[in-house]
Amino acid sequence: MAVHGGYYSSGISGSMGGPFTTYTSGGVTYRVHTFLSSGTFKVDYPVRCDYLIVAGGGGGSENQYDDGSGGGAGGLIYTESSSLSIGTYSVVVGAGGAVSAYGSNSTAFSLTAIGGGPGAGHRATNPYNSGGSGGGAGGAWAATDGGGDGITDGADSTAGQGNDGGSNVYYGYAGAGGGGAGQIGQTGGGGHVAGAGGSGSLYSITGTATYYAGGGGGYGLTSGGSGGPGGGGTNVNSSTVTTAGTANTGGGGAGGSTDRTARASIGGSGIVVVRLGAL
Repeated sequence: MAVHGGYYSSGISGSMGGPFTTYTSGGVTYRVHTFLSSGTFKVDYPVRCDYLIVAGGGGGSENQYDDGSGGGAGGLIYTESSSLSIGTYSVVVGAGGAVSAYGSNSTAFSLTAIGGGPGAGHRATNPYNSGGSGGGAGGAWAATDGGGDGITDGADSTAGQGNDGGSNVYYGYAGAGGGGAGQIGQTGGGGHVAGAGGSGSLYSITGTATYYAGGGGGYGLTSGGSGGPGGGGTNVNSSTVTTAGTANTGGGGAGGSTDRTARASIGGSGIVVVRLGAL
């Protein structure tokens, strides 16, 4: 393997992530290892690299009421110009969460991206859930919703990795959107109108500008919430099948209802990307 710009050699390899790719930008040729599943990254001499670590997205929620909410996106960590010593590094790519379940963590280079929080169901029985990004709040129609001021807060995100899930208007009868890496989830409103998932964050680490870690949309009888850019699952309406969080984006799953065609969906699996550039 030839050396391009003095930044890599045949002594750097990634397993279980598929073949590496290269691209040139600004006169620099970059080498990119993309891990779609767990594996190892071997370094035979000290290097500098950029890397993106995204955890699995949380699953959307559902129950017999019309108030399932979107799952939070998996936590996202992006680091530039990090030094790696000689050694073999374990890379773990987290799975997306099942319905009403947390996404799994992704780990690499001694860092851990936290799995996304699942969406909440009916507020009286299923509280909102924290995670890399928080799951959206479930619809609140019972007097015991605990909202106090009429607002049921979405779950807290993990600091530096994502955003909060959306809140929900008391008597809103619709789920809020899950938080995304770049934006909080949208509030579920009255009239059975659900909140959209928060947007993910945009990175060009692979050579192509791509959104990662979008929140899942909430469930609404009249109007479902769209998934946030970055793989968030979408709920169109009560009679349309929801889409799952997109694989290898960390997108949250969409909310649903057990009484309707639109059932909740799973979160998307995570991803780890390593880019080597000129020293």
